[in-house]
Amino acid sequence: MYIWHNLFIIYRPGVLCNADPFPPEKNRKRSERKEMEKPKVTESLITNYALGQAMNTMAFTVPTLFLTVFMTDYLGISPVAMANGMFIARLVDFVVSIVAGMIIEKVHMKHGKYLSWIRLLTATLFFGNIVQMLDTTPFVKNATARLVIVMIFYMMFHCSMN
Repeated sequence: MYIWHNLFIIYRPGVLCNADPFPPEKNRKRSERKEMEKPKVTESLITNYALGQAMNTMAFTVPTLFLTVFMTDYLGISPVAMANGMFIARLVDFVVSIVAGMIIEKVHMKHGKYLSWIRLLTATLFFGNIVQMLDTTPFVKNATARLVIVMIFYMMFHCSMN
C-alpha cells in the first residue's frame, strides 16, 4: 500500500487494508477544513510588503553608497583599503548575527524577547550611524587609523541591527 504524506511516498509492504490514515479533504468535517484553510494573500498585502522592503533597502543602501564616496573622497582612504574594510565588516556582521540570534533565543528579559534588545541598542544605532560619517581628518592624520575608526562605527551600526 502507498501512503501519501506531504511530498513523500511511503511504501508499506504487508498492509492489506484499504483505509488511508490521511483522508482526503472532502472526507473531513467542515469545521476541520475551515481550521486548515490558509489566509489569503491579497494584492494590498503584497504591495505593502514590497514597499516596506524597498524602503528598508533604501534606508541601508543609500548611506552605504554615500559612505564609500565619503571614505574615498573626503577621508582619503584608498578604494582597495575601503573595500577590504567593508568586506571584513560584513564578515563580522555575519558572525554577530548568528551569535545574536542564539543569545536572543536564550535570554528572556522584562519587556519581552525583542523589545528589550531594541530599546538597548537604539543608542548604539544612532551613535554608530552618526559617528561613521564624522570627518576625522583634522584629528587623525593616518588613513589606516581613519579607516579603522569608520569601520568600528560601521560595525556598531550594522551589528546592532541584528
